[in-house]
Amino acid sequence: MLRAIEEEMICPISGFNIRTEAEWNFVDKIGRCRVDYSLIGEQTLRLKLEGQIQLLSISPLVRHHMSVLERTGLRQRTYTLLLDLARAETPLRHSRQPLAEALAPLVKRMELVLVYGQNASMAALLNLVGSLGPIWGDRLLTVASYEEAIRHLLTFRQGLEIQSGSRTRFDGLSTTFVQGRIAQLQTFLSQLSWKETLDENVPALSSEDPFAGLYAATRLLYHDVRQARLETLEQNDFSANLATLARHNPNPVVRV
Repeated sequence: MLRAIEEEMICPISGFNIRTEAEWNFVDKIGRCRVDYSLIGEQTLRLKLEGQIQLLSISPLVRHHMSVLERTGLRQRTYTLLLDLARAETPLRHSRQPLAEALAPLVKRMELVLVYGQNASMAALLNLVGSLGPIWGDRLLTVASYEEAIRHLLTFRQGLEIQSGSRTRFDGLSTTFVQGRIAQLQTFLSQLSWKETLDENVPALSSEDPFAGLYAATRLLYHDVRQARLETLEQNDFSANLATLARHNPNPVVRV
């Protein structure tokens, strides 16, 4: 069972210092359940899972973004925690890398997943925006990138309407248009090469295009990743990582 307060869960790498196989199993279990969450003070996240209360210490970054979420009126809601990327990276646990570091992708997006996890299309968009940055560690995550993603995703969420129970519209846009844009973004991400500049690959979008913000946030994340990875990895290693990300991020669809 996760022992948050007693086990000194705060750590500079991931926000949560989850260290044992039993604790990993607990986290994996959360991914298949629905949880209620609330904030206690400045550094504690309260989770209620299957009637059991768990307290997790949270990093300042997580607390900052959860403050943003509170202002949207979404606090005290029930969401599904999506741990797809965390599960996809379980081989990291068999290397010399600390488990807390291997779980960094989960922790980096936890505050956002709590909000968007309940809506499949929102979660898919979040996956696309976040897949390139947090996967490789703290120094690749910029608050500006996340703020940009949060701002645009909240705009999309507010504009999502279900009409007559049979058709989904997104900020007044047709489902076909949204599906096409998401597929275009996914293709763009999957084809990136370590030696290419992002600007050469970004489709031409006007400032009025509601998806322009997603590209802008992705551009920030990609430049962070590229700079860090070029310092430590060979071309083939980086290309393999991008290919892995593409396999675990199939083209999302808007639910209708």
